[in-house]
Amino acid sequence: MSKPYQADIDDLRAHLLMKVRVVDRNVYLDNARSHVAGVCQQFLQDEGIAAMDWAAHSPDLNPIEHIWDIMSHTIHQRHIAPQTVQELADALVQVWEEIPQETICRLTRSMPRRRREAPYRENENLKCSEARKYQQGIIFLQIYWTVLLWVTMQFYVSRLLLMVTRAALKVSGVLFWVLVYVASLLAAASYVPDALRLIARKPFRAFYWEPRKSAPACLTSSAHGQHGHIRIKKSGIRFHYVASGEKGNPLMLLLHGFPENCLF
Repeated sequence: MSKPYQADIDDLRAHLLMKVRVVDRNVYLDNARSHVAGVCQQFLQDEGIAAMDWAAHSPDLNPIEHIWDIMSHTIHQRHIAPQTVQELADALVQVWEEIPQETICRLTRSMPRRRREAPYRENENLKCSEARKYQQGIIFLQIYWTVLLWVTMQFYVSRLLLMVTRAALKVSGVLFWVLVYVASLLAAASYVPDALRLIARKPFRAFYWEPRKSAPACLTSSAHGQHGHIRIKKSGIRFHYVASGEKGNPLMLLLHGFPENCLF
């Protein structure tokens, strides 16, 4: 801190201490941040000055607050606002001098009435505070139950979807095997009569077969092309093929499944 300001502060401190010790009364400080700061409280404690406990949210008990409000509104209502610190200081001095003395006296005379109404206002503030807390509690409960309901619905909906999916899989599995057994029964119903008829006509030849002595006609007919055979050297397997068309044309290879056209 610079020396000029330090000198002013020392003079202000000496003047304040003199006034307090002469009057020998408590200091009334509101709950402004500058008044409840640790430096201010430590100064009062070091100088042995007692400070009266001030109720929270009670600016009406201090007439100077109303004077500050009047000065602030008057300056803000000006067409040209102060642009520098000096202009602001001059404006405050001018506004202060323009305040009628009757306004200050009226505020001073209203102090007994304000002090009588303070408990009721405190109760009203307490009721408003309790109402706000109750409303906040209701909002919290609404949010809590909404979140809980949303989480519960997600849990049970997921479980329900899983149950439906599992049931669908089980039903599809049962239907699959039902279709397999029905197809098997139908196939058996269509082939069993032929098998019984064959067994009844030729009981000894029903389960007997002979190897072919000659190839089927389809393997020797030239209606589809020229027949030939090719042998795989490594395995020794011989394949039968039918070639048709001109040799210069693109090759198209048609493979038949095993063993529908094989000769044993």
